[in-house]
Amino acid sequence: MATAENIIVFGTFTSDALPRNLDLGFVPHYFHMWNQTQQDATDTPGRVKEAWWMQGMADSAAFTIQNTDGAATNQSEFITAGGFVPRAGLEEVLSAAQTTAGAITQANPARVTLTAHGFNTADVVRLTGTTVMLQASGMDYTITRIDANTFDLDNLDATGFAAAATAASARQVIVPRGYNPRRRSVLNISQAAAAVVTTSEDHGYNLGDRIRFRVPRITAAIWGMIEIDELIGVITATTAGTFTVDINSTGFTAFSFVTSAQAAAGARYPDCVPVGENAEDLDSAVNNAAFAGIRIGGLGDGNADNLVGANNDIIRFRAERFPIIL
Repeated sequence: MATAENIIVFGTFTSDALPRNLDLGFVPHYFHMWNQTQQDATDTPGRVKEAWWMQGMADSAAFTIQNTDGAATNQSEFITAGGFVPRAGLEEVLSAAQTTAGAITQANPARVTLTAHGFNTADVVRLTGTTVMLQASGMDYTITRIDANTFDLDNLDATGFAAAATAASARQVIVPRGYNPRRRSVLNISQAAAAVVTTSEDHGYNLGDRIRFRVPRITAAIWGMIEIDELIGVITATTAGTFTVDINSTGFTAFSFVTSAQAAAGARYPDCVPVGENAEDLDSAVNNAAFAGIRIGGLGDGNADNLVGANNDIIRFRAERFPIIL
């Protein structure tokens, strides 16, 4: 029986082979997980069949039971990366900083080289220290993993930038800030009868949302399209990284991305923020989306030790929170 002081939750999910934020509504003191699909595994390397974590263990640690390489017999292993991480609150959670020197190409989409980055497709990554390409620094980007050492910034067209970046650092935004919908950085706005807006990460907005645009006036000359500053438009179409609004921008100054030198001088970035739904208040603008639960797969460790299993594996779990912990 579950009470406010003693909580036991059972559940199931289908793995996509990627680290997962499992929102339980509480932070567990004990978490136990079974991979139903891999119980008879004989793979090499061994598959994790069972894993558990308890309060007091370090972030990303886990006790595991895996099949012995190439056999149906089992072996136990304590892992210190790619395990479980309890989390709660409104503040965002970032992975450890990537310190390996990297590079970014002048391409569409821009491609980042960062040795052993540990990121996966659809992760949101924050770039910093983009030497020679500083206009790309400080924003969050939705990415596509190419291999262990490279990934694409899905929405960034860097073909017009003066030079490729010769270094870069990146951190994954593991848990975003806890209120929806969120402000997004703007990478481009088209000159069209219905303006098309490109954001640095997938925006998550909906048809009918009312969006306010902000183009920093102190740097208006370098961004262009100052005419859209403080205007509000209604979204009429969306893709993951773009949306169309009912603002006619054909007569506006063309949007122009800043140069690396202008970014180094302190140029702020244009952004957009939802302010309502068409003719109504935006209910989700005050939606508390704070995360309380556990992350499966560690902090920026990729799918270390395949804790979350292979794609389409059935995962069963038990989470517990106790009234007293000794």
